[in-house]
Amino acid sequence: MEARATRIAKDEAARRLAQSEFEKPVVVVAGAGTGKTALLVARTVAWCVGPGWDLHVEKEMVARRVIEGVVAITFTEAAAAEMAHRIGEAFVELARGGKPKGWNPDPRQLPDDPAEVKRRAAALADEGHRLAVSTIHAFCQRLLATHPLEAGLHPHFEVDADGSQLEALVDEVVEEALRALEGDSRSADWERLATEGVGPPRIAEAVRALVAAGVEAAELEADPFDNAAAAVAAQRLRQALAAFLAAVGGRLDGVIGPVSLLTRDDVIRLASRMTEIADPPTFEDLATLGQELDHRVIPRLKKWASIDLTKSEGACLGDSAPSGSSAAGDLAAVLEPLVDLSPAELAAARSVVAPLLEEVERRRSRLGIVTFGDQLRRANGLLEGSPGVRREVGAAIDQLLVDEFQDTDEVQCRIVERLAFEGPTAKRPVLFIVGDPKQSIYAWRNADLAA
Repeated sequence: MEARATRIAKDEAARRLAQSEFEKPVVVVAGAGTGKTALLVARTVAWCVGPGWDLHVEKEMVARRVIEGVVAITFTEAAAAEMAHRIGEAFVELARGGKPKGWNPDPRQLPDDPAEVKRRAAALADEGHRLAVSTIHAFCQRLLATHPLEAGLHPHFEVDADGSQLEALVDEVVEEALRALEGDSRSADWERLATEGVGPPRIAEAVRALVAAGVEAAELEADPFDNAAAAVAAQRLRQALAAFLAAVGGRLDGVIGPVSLLTRDDVIRLASRMTEIADPPTFEDLATLGQELDHRVIPRLKKWASIDLTKSEGACLGDSAPSGSSAAGDLAAVLEPLVDLSPAELAAARSVVAPLLEEVERRRSRLGIVTFGDQLRRANGLLEGSPGVRREVGAAIDQLLVDEFQDTDEVQCRIVERLAFEGPTAKRPVLFIVGDPKQSIYAWRNADLAA
């Protein structure tokens, strides 16, 4: 009973801290159903009625300035709309003399006169429509629309929400390139890809995928299959093979099962073959080794990596199963790209795709076509490359609140980081983060759970 009372007291203290600490970054990590969003709403209201109001009290249109100094970000339009609605309702409730859900501020940060609290809350409720609650993409859209030239964008750029404009543009560029193939030095590369079953539709698909990933044509200029890269790949393969054989060693000598024996023998044979290839090797050498592997080897290594063992495998590996599992996973990760590796085909693909991508970039810039991915990358680049813009944006925000932070990817995290932690301390917003790594639903979209 005492332990429960202690936990409750600590929880209440944490909730109070979240509604009273407005000078240092605050991170709230809590499970589902614990009222994280309600806490974010209460914090916003406590700031606006208390310290936020006092910060702007000597200026005109105080309520408006307080509201405009708060930026709240979440990761769906529905969640943003709900959060804005709940903050508005909280202001109205406070103006009536009530207490919003989760309300637990530090009384010392609020006016002593309850009537003054109600007056401020009523004024803030009237300006509530100015509150910037949005998705990260919408936030970036506003940022880019305000500073398009600094971001390298057309002044009247347009977000290609459904991807139809990009699709049409890529198809147009590919078709024009096809019509101009006669006499083109790259025609042999187009023919090579065609013989491998890679026709114009797949080439267009590859260009669209590169655009979506933010890859620029200049990045395709460097040869990823030069001798230096081959030497690095070979070294990684040698290390993975050595680690696997050291962890597993002769423990699989008594294993029963054709796939188990095949995997063991292929790995041992591959380690031997690595001593026979040229030093330094080429990617053609490594591709040859990868193609010598039986197609069942990598799937079996992946099973071992997840300790999905047959009875015979488990008996042979015994206590070494965990270390063998880790080594098998590393080896599978190194081997898998080599199995279908075709340096000559990929060189032809680079030769064909690079100029197409460059032309798409040129026309997109001229037409002002921006993808959702562009919004994030351009905003991050703007904040990184334009310190003046970053200072201006940061200085306009007093409190930066981010809900569902577990669903941020690396670029989104960098945007938040640049605003909250770069530039003069006096000109940076105070960051408040709410999230729960266990509730992440966007891991498949590169959400960074370590953020």
